[in-house]
Amino acid sequence: MGAWSSSIGQLESRMPPYLLSLLLLLSIVCHVTGNQLQPTNLDPLPSLYVPVGVGFSPDVTQLNDDFGMFGNNFGGTAKDAFTTCGKKTVKSLNERFTDAAIEVEVICEPSPHRVIIRADGKSHDFGHFDRKLTEECELFTCSDDSYEAGDTILGTMDINVYYASQNTQTPPELKQMSDVKVKSGQPENPATNVCKDKKAGYSKGSTGAVLFANEAQCYSTHTKKYENKDYIQVPRWLQPGESVRNIRPFFFNGERTSAYDRTPYSFRTETNMNGLKFQQCDTTCDSGKVVKMKARNSKYKISIAIDTAVCTSFRICISPEGFASDEVVPKCDPGKIIDVNVKSGIVVWPNKGRSSLIELMSPYHQASTPVVVEFGYGIVVNTKDQAEYYIGNDHREIVSSNSAGFNAADSLQLAFFFPAENCLKATAGIFSKYVENAVALSSKPLTKGDLYDQALTPIEATQAEIVTTTTTVGPIDLPHTTTLPAPRAIPDAAHLVEAESAFETNEKSSATYLEGKWWTWGIYIGFVIGTLLTLGIGGGLFYVLRRTVFGIWYRGMYKRYGCDVSGTTGGITGVGFGNTVTGDVTVQGTTGGTTAGATGTTTSGTTGGTTATETSTLLDKTSGSKSIAM
Repeated sequence: MGAWSSSIGQLESRMPPYLLSLLLLLSIVCHVTGNQLQPTNLDPLPSLYVPVGVGFSPDVTQLNDDFGMFGNNFGGTAKDAFTTCGKKTVKSLNERFTDAAIEVEVICEPSPHRVIIRADGKSHDFGHFDRKLTEECELFTCSDDSYEAGDTILGTMDINVYYASQNTQTPPELKQMSDVKVKSGQPENPATNVCKDKKAGYSKGSTGAVLFANEAQCYSTHTKKYENKDYIQVPRWLQPGESVRNIRPFFFNGERTSAYDRTPYSFRTETNMNGLKFQQCDTTCDSGKVVKMKARNSKYKISIAIDTAVCTSFRICISPEGFASDEVVPKCDPGKIIDVNVKSGIVVWPNKGRSSLIELMSPYHQASTPVVVEFGYGIVVNTKDQAEYYIGNDHREIVSSNSAGFNAADSLQLAFFFPAENCLKATAGIFSKYVENAVALSSKPLTKGDLYDQALTPIEATQAEIVTTTTTVGPIDLPHTTTLPAPRAIPDAAHLVEAESAFETNEKSSATYLEGKWWTWGIYIGFVIGTLLTLGIGGGLFYVLRRTVFGIWYRGMYKRYGCDVSGTTGGITGVGFGNTVTGDVTVQGTTGGTTAGATGTTTSGTTGGTTATETSTLLDKTSGSKSIAM
C-alpha cells in the first residue's frame, strides 16, 4: 500500500478538556474503498498521557521533622531553620554558643529534581501559570482532575486524513473525517506520580499542594516567590518513609574507577605548626586550620558550617599519621582522603573511589549566610547498614562513597583541613553530639564546650575495603608511548607556592609533577639554541671568507646563466670576460651601432659609435632597439 499521513484538526467544543494527552496516529490500518485506501482504526482515536509528573508524592506529615544534622540536632535552637524555605534568623546553630544569632537561608528554586510543597499539606494557589514558550521555565501543579480509566471516550474531534490511491501515480487526496471519537490512554501509576491519581497541569488557582518544574533556570523567572516558611522543598524521588535521599551517581555497589591518580587539591594546606597550637574545644570548634575529632565507636554525623566569604572547600583525612600527638600536624594517607568542594559540589572519596556531585551551595547563595554541610559514617541501603561515608546538604540529599566497607576503627579518627583559619562560621563551626573530644589548630582563643553523652548504633556491616596506597606515593612504572602531556594549570596555584610544604599527594602527583616532562622543553630549547649557533658560526665563516665565497658564487652564476652579476656591465652577457662568450649582442642606436661579435672586439658604424663600456648608458638614452641572440 502507498504511504499516507494525517493531520489533526481543532478539538471541538463538545469534547471535554483533558490535559497533556498525545494523539497516536501511528501504525494505522487501512482498507480499500473503491480505488482508495481508507484508514480503519481512527475511530476511536487512541491517545496517551505524557508522564510529566513522574516522581514520588511527598508525605508532608514526615517532612516537618528533623533530618540528619539539620534541626534539633544542632541543639534545639535551630528548629525549622532548614526544614522550610526562605531566610531566617536563629538563636544559634550550636547551642553551646548562647545568644549567637545567625542568619540562615534555604533557597527553594523550582527544578526538575526537586518539588516544592505547602508545609501544611493543604491545597494552595501557587499563582496562574499558562504555557509560555517565551519564558525560560514552565511550572506545573497537581490539578483537581483525576485520571480517567483506560479507553474511556473523552469526546470527539474532526481530523483531516489523506486517502491514498491504489494507483501509485495518483497523489493522495485530503478529506475530512468528522466526529471521530478519542479514547484515553492508561492513567499514570499513582505510586510513581508526584500528584498520585491527579493530573498535572498549569496552575489556574487553588490546586494541589505540589509545585514542580521539568526545566532548569526557573529562579530568574520566579525569583523568591516561594522563599518563606510556608513552603518545603524536597527531592522529587524522596520515597515514602525516607527522611533523606541518596542521589549517588553510580548504581552498582563495588564498581570501581579505572583512574590510578588522585586529582590534587588546590587550596593551601598546613603541614607544620607555624607557631600555632592545638586547643581543646570539643563541641565549640569554630576556628582553626586543622580540627581533629575523635568520634564514638558507632555511626556518627557531623555538621560543618562554612563561611563562604572566606573559603569554599575543605579536606577530611581518615586516621591520619600523628593523630594522637598535639605537637605535630597530622599527615594524611593518600588513600584515606575525602575532598569536598562546596562551590562546585564535587566530592572525591577515599581510596581512589568515584567522585560524586551534589549541590551544597546554591548558585544564588549570598555570602552573608553560612553553608552547612553534613558529614557522617554509616548509611542504610535497602534497610541494611553500609560502612560508607556520606556528605549531605540542607535539601534532604546525600551522596555516599562506594566500597567494600570502610574500617570502623579507622573512621573514628578524623582530621579536617581548611584553607584558612577562619574558614568555619564563627559561633557555629564543627558540631556533633557523637564525639569524645576535639581539638583545633588555631591562634584564636577557643572555649571548651560540654560534650554530649550520646551515641548511635554501632556499624555491623561488612568492612572489607583495602587501602591500596601507602603514605608515600610510589613511582608509576608505565612507559610513555605518546607525546607527554603539557603541564596542567592548577587553580589557586599561588597558595601552593606560599605553602612551605604541600601535601604529599600534591607534591608527588603526576598531575602536578611528571617525571621526564623536562624533555619536552629540552627538545624545544635545544632546537632554538642549535639554530642560532648554526647561523652565527656559518655567518662568521662567510664573513671572514667573503671574497672567496663571492668569487665562487660570481663564477658559478656566469657558468650557469651566462650573466655578469657584478653590475659592471649591467648584466650584459659576455662583456668583461675576455674571449669567452655565450652569444651575440647587437645594439642599434640612432646615430650608429655597436656590435659585440664572436671575437669580443668593438667596431664602429658608418655614422659613429660608442664603446662597450658605455652600452648601458647608450641603451637608456637612445630610442633604438636591442636584440640578444642566445
